[in-house]
Parts: sequence; C-alpha cells; structure tokens
Amino acid sequence: MEFDDGAAYLEAFRFPEDSPDPERYYSFEHGNALFVALDTNQDVGAGSRQLGWLRSRLAASEHAWKVVFFHHAVQSSAPVDRDMQEVLVPVFEEHRVDLVVQGHLHFYERTFPLEGGAAPDKAQEPDYEDPRGTIYLVTGGGGGVLRSGTPDARTARFESRYHHVRVDVDGARLRLEAVDRRGLVIDGMTLEKTVAPPPPVFHRGDADPNGALQLTDAIRVLTFLFLGGDAPSCLEAADADDNGVLQLTDAVRVLSYLFTGGDPPPPPGPPPSPCGADPVGSPALGCEAYDGC
Repeated sequence: MEFDDGAAYLEAFRFPEDSPDPERYYSFEHGNALFVALDTNQDVGAGSRQLGWLRSRLAASEHAWKVVFFHHAVQSSAPVDRDMQEVLVPVFEEHRVDLVVQGHLHFYERTFPLEGGAAPDKAQEPDYEDPRGTIYLVTGGGGGVLRSGTPDARTARFESRYHHVRVDVDGARLRLEAVDRRGLVIDGMTLEKTVAPPPPVFHRGDADPNGALQLTDAIRVLTFLFLGGDAPSCLEAADADDNGVLQLTDAVRVLSYLFTGGDPPPPPGPPPSPCGADPVGSPALGCEAYDGC
C-alpha cells in the first residue's frame, strides 16, 4: 500500500490500546468527558468489531460529555458516505453523543444539534441549553486546497477558510470556537447541560460529609449536640458507633479511631442506605474498617 497502512504514523505516535485493534481506534477520558476515535478506513458497518466496540464503549460511559472524532464525514451539506451515515448516526443519537468531529472535506461546517435529521432546537443558536441531538463539525481547513460547499437547513455555520478549532469543557459547559489563520474567531457556540450531581457516598462516621473520616466529623457532631449547630445531613452516617442514636459516644468513636488506635467505625448496615452506597474497602476510612478488604 502507498502509505504502508499508516506504519510511520503509528511508529511516531502512541495512542490508547483499549480496543480490539489497539491504536487504530480507541478512547480516552478527561475530566467529565469521554473522547472516542474511530478509524473510518476500516469497516464500521453493521456487525463489524469496531461498531460493536463503539456501542459498548458509549453505553458504559456515564460521562457528562461524549465526543466522537474520525476522518470521513457522515453528516454535512456536502456529499458524504451514506453507508456509514446509516450505521453511525443512529448510534450517536441513541447514546446521546454531544459532538462529532469530522475531517476529509476541506472547509469548515457546523450543524445545528440534529436529531432524526431535524434541528429541533435551532432557535437557541448559538448558545444552547440541554439541546436535543448531536452537533456535527467538519474541520478540514488545516491544509490542502479549500473547497466550496452548499450549506443547507442543517447548517449553522459554513466557511471555506483555513482554520483550527478549539473546544473547552468546564463542568456543565462546552465552548467551541473556530479560528482562522489570522487569529479571528469565525464561529463560536456554547452548550450548557444539566449535569446530575454525583450519587451520595455513605461513610460511617463521616458527619460533614466530605468523603473522609477526619477531626471535622467529631467537631460536627459535638457542635450539633452542645452548641446548637446544624444537624449532620445524614444522621445514619454521623452515627459512628451504629447504636441508632447520635450522641457524645459518636464523636468519641471517631476521635479514638483517628488518634489513639481505637476500633474503626463499623461497616454500613444492609442496603439501601439513605446516605447512598458505601464502597467496600473505602480508602477514606482505611481497609481495616471492612471485612475482606
């Protein structure tokens, strides 16, 4: 083959090896975002190993943001690979992928959030709150001869201009900008989404609760009992000796464990707990607090 199946590229760079074909297609996580790279020079059709891996990787993710990127475009106002489009687009919609980044076409194009081929929230352009659908980006302005195109009803922005794209994710907000070679921002948009808070975690004796057993837990109990302080948010967790009553002995139990080598607070009772799940062998309390840790 002309390029020896990308041998020089793979020799020069190292990519994650978490797929059936390591480094060819892969994923990585950063903060609350999942990034998935596909190899569209390989088979991504129905029944392919790559498609099966993509489905499982997206289904297993609980990340707030999901971004998929690859070379050959499947959604654009220019001609695209219809076979890949028919296979991949439903997967992106099923698993609520936020952004799909594509290349191959030598221009810049950003769609509205698309769902079933329609743009149900286009009226929010360019600042979206919990939009329905996936945004498709073509960023092919890094080199080569620029091409023209014919934007259609799905297109939010089109530019036949050399450019690069920068994306910033900060918690529940994603900001995207396209910048031309003179440094001018030629497109920008934001996505805001409602991100569910992490589930509560139960730690016996953690009266704050901050996920760790510390001096502040004993202080919280004492302040509540004797100085009129606020009640711990979960009384069951603050009940360090697990006798069903919040009292001085709970603060003593925590202090004894922390500073005099006393017994650790007992493990949680049978689930479910109103304070959330308790991971067995929690490092916050020390493995000695749990059987079989």
